[in-house]
Amino acid sequence: MPDLGSATGGRRRMAAPSHLAGRGFRSFLATQFLGAFNDNAFKLVVTYFALSVLAPGKDSAYIATAGMLFMLPFVLFSSYAGYLADRFSKTQVMVWSKVAEIVIMGLGALALWLGSLNGLLAILFLMATQSAFFSPAKYGFLPEYLGDEALSRGNGQVQLWTFVSVILGTAAGGLLYPLFEGSLQWAGWEFTGIAVLGTLASLYIGRVPAAGSGVPFSLNSFGSTVATVREMHRDRPLFLCLLGNAFFWFCGALFQMNIQIYGKRHMALSEMRSSILLAALALGIGIGSALAGRWSGRKVEFGLVPLGAMGLGSFAIGLAFSYRSYGMTLVVVHLLGLSAGLYALPLNAFLQQRSPADSKGRMLAANNVVTFSGMIVASGVLWVCLNVLRISPAMLFLVMGLASFAVIAYIIRLLPDVLLRFVLWLGTHTIYRVRILGEENLPHHGGALLVCNHVSYADGALLQACSQRFIRHVIEKSWYQRPLFRPFLRLLGTVPVPTEEGPKAILQALRQASEYLRQGELVCLFAEGSITRTGNLLGFSRGLELVMADVEVPIIPIYLDRVWGSIFSFEGGRVLRKLPARFPYPVTVVVGKPLPPPTSAWDARSAVAELSVEAFRLRGNQQDLLSTRFFQQARRTPSRFCMADSSGRELSFGRACVGAMALSRALRRACPSEEMVGVLLPSSVGSALANVALTMLGKCPVNLNYTASRDAQQRAVEKCDIQHVITSRQFLEKLGAEAAPNQIFLEDLVPTVTRWDRASARVGFWLFPHRLLRRLYREDRRRTVQSTATVLFSSGSTGDPKGAMLSHANIHANIEGLYQALDLRAADRLLGVLPFFHSFGLTGTLWLPLTSGLGVVYHPNPLDFKAVGDLAARYRPTMFAATPTFLMGYLRKCEREQFSSLRYVVVGAEKLKERLAQAFLEKFGVEPLEGYGCTELSPIVAVNRPDVVRPGHRH
Repeated sequence: MPDLGSATGGRRRMAAPSHLAGRGFRSFLATQFLGAFNDNAFKLVVTYFALSVLAPGKDSAYIATAGMLFMLPFVLFSSYAGYLADRFSKTQVMVWSKVAEIVIMGLGALALWLGSLNGLLAILFLMATQSAFFSPAKYGFLPEYLGDEALSRGNGQVQLWTFVSVILGTAAGGLLYPLFEGSLQWAGWEFTGIAVLGTLASLYIGRVPAAGSGVPFSLNSFGSTVATVREMHRDRPLFLCLLGNAFFWFCGALFQMNIQIYGKRHMALSEMRSSILLAALALGIGIGSALAGRWSGRKVEFGLVPLGAMGLGSFAIGLAFSYRSYGMTLVVVHLLGLSAGLYALPLNAFLQQRSPADSKGRMLAANNVVTFSGMIVASGVLWVCLNVLRISPAMLFLVMGLASFAVIAYIIRLLPDVLLRFVLWLGTHTIYRVRILGEENLPHHGGALLVCNHVSYADGALLQACSQRFIRHVIEKSWYQRPLFRPFLRLLGTVPVPTEEGPKAILQALRQASEYLRQGELVCLFAEGSITRTGNLLGFSRGLELVMADVEVPIIPIYLDRVWGSIFSFEGGRVLRKLPARFPYPVTVVVGKPLPPPTSAWDARSAVAELSVEAFRLRGNQQDLLSTRFFQQARRTPSRFCMADSSGRELSFGRACVGAMALSRALRRACPSEEMVGVLLPSSVGSALANVALTMLGKCPVNLNYTASRDAQQRAVEKCDIQHVITSRQFLEKLGAEAAPNQIFLEDLVPTVTRWDRASARVGFWLFPHRLLRRLYREDRRRTVQSTATVLFSSGSTGDPKGAMLSHANIHANIEGLYQALDLRAADRLLGVLPFFHSFGLTGTLWLPLTSGLGVVYHPNPLDFKAVGDLAARYRPTMFAATPTFLMGYLRKCEREQFSSLRYVVVGAEKLKERLAQAFLEKFGVEPLEGYGCTELSPIVAVNRPDVVRPGHRH
């Protein structure tokens, strides 16, 4: 299997991302833009001039001759151009070429003034000669200036702006010819002026040093080219890429020339409408190239080549039947160009990357000779098909489309790994949205052992999507032998490990992996030994150390983040038997810095664990605000049960969101300016809505500890500069506390919610996007997930209460921790008795259910044991969070049937109270997993009912 990503020689230069936006690269784009504009505008003016003076039978012959003359210099002089590009600075060679363009355009103006068709053919030959000397320096400049990581994106930008200039040049040619039809020399002088501008832009192109090639100059252009092609033939991937590029330009030249005659003969198009067809083709190539550069990321993505090739065949066939409709033909031509961009860009980028630094110019020049030879052949094929075989232009598109599919089949037979690469790329860009960080740590050549966490059955494909090189995976033999996977795993060159055949067989397989490392290949080892059933990182086996025995290659730690929860993971205890929570599913792949060869399994696991921390920190850039997440959840499931409390009030997600939005308008009038607002309320529907409403306003709700002393509460108010505290008269009476002047009572606040507040909340919830609602509700748009969401205070028992400022990202992290520990389901209901001033009460019983679509039932007093039991019997919760202190009361006052619906009981397992917790679990039929007692899972114990837990499934 060829390794399409390993380097063959020369030096590799890391590029700064700023090069893509720097003046040197922008000047290069401007130079290329102006040169391509001149070429296409001038050629089109000459073509229309010839079509206007030649008889209908001779026009196609002239076009074919002009096309051949424009391509012939690339065959005759490319070896000389390659020598100059390797001998001198490629930047300097481009400047010399642009100076020559000024002279050639001046001669072109003279030929247009004389109206000499032969003279114009000579000028086309000279233009092509100038382009032949410019091309190797241009394409050799890109990898030297940009480096490997920005090469695909840089090529994408070059191709996009090149074909935009083709469009404008084509349009300009169509406009200039009728404008200066009687005095075309004026158009020639305009082309000369553009050449001067291009030369001035070339003076600011980024400087690259001369490659310093020692190859002597040879007058034998043909012999030099043959020698270079033979040298490329020894590098099979490079040679196959050369042939693929030649086939593309053969088809491209044939398509472009045939479109002009196709429009004239089949559709009777004017020059302007025919120019629009060519513009649509060029725009498609530019957009396709830009998409290919973006989708390739920091590597050359060969998975796009089959996609583009299939598009070329399909849309070429479409042109055979679309000529009856100009609009349909325009669309098909555009899609044909887009497919061409997807096909060609990876091949061009790979040729630039793979060619050795000291002979890059020669190899790119040889590529020009081969490709333009194919284009010359295309001119001959066009003449034979249209004038000798009398094939219509439409039928020629049909023949070329069918031939393209035949070539695709041959490529797949020759290189089946390219098809596999396409399948992997397609899967990881449809099912998943992959974000790669640290991609520069993956080596472009040489062996390396990739050590990664194992979260799902798609992990191998996700890793392959991150690397330009193919990766050999070490997998269990039982999976390798499955008929569904075996063909793909064989193409990937996986190393099956026969775990059931004894230590000797296992050691032999690991030694095979070591041998691949010595041969300079990438090998991936999922050192955990199996897929995680909890989403957490497991221990690493010593197989890693056995593979690395006597092998001097680096170890690359990799962490796959956010894969837990995808359809290929064991989240929910099911694989493939669940719908994805999001589509496409976001995944982050973090590649760490290489570790030295003698690295233990423990140190490798520590490196992967450190990457997990970094990956989780990066989630903050992609997370939403808590209020946004609640709004989105409510819009998805408006009729689902959201919350209730012991007062009997029940709300669906839609009603809860509308109620919070309406309440927020009243709160904005009551406390318009302060950033932090106190909340002195027990766990209830009213308290939950108050917290959500304040968060929607961009304010920070501070839930005050009503079990603390009055002085401690006052100190918390002073530290946060709280001007108003939302509370309830009824609640204050139960506390035996006196009202204060800065308090806002819910009993007074709710009546201030007007009909307009409720109506606008309903309309906004059902019709408006959340971003618009944030503006309408005048929420601070500067808020991010790093903004403070709340402040939690200690009780003050050891002095002044201490406040912890939690951001939206902090609370998201806590919620994610609960996801990792609990098997949450849409039908779950949480019994919430912990107050919101408690860390778990705020995260687990307020924001977890609101942002996850779970139902929650509140009761203000966790010590009201009988009432809590009655509430559990009524709402049938599946999850319950409490402290061991409360368990004795529930144990005495509640019956087994009241808590029989529980799947989880989350308790803090203090050693002195472990027996009490165990007694509670046994009474209510919720038993700990076999082999894992409360002590082993402290400080938090997540205990499942045995009837919903499979053996070995540890939470």
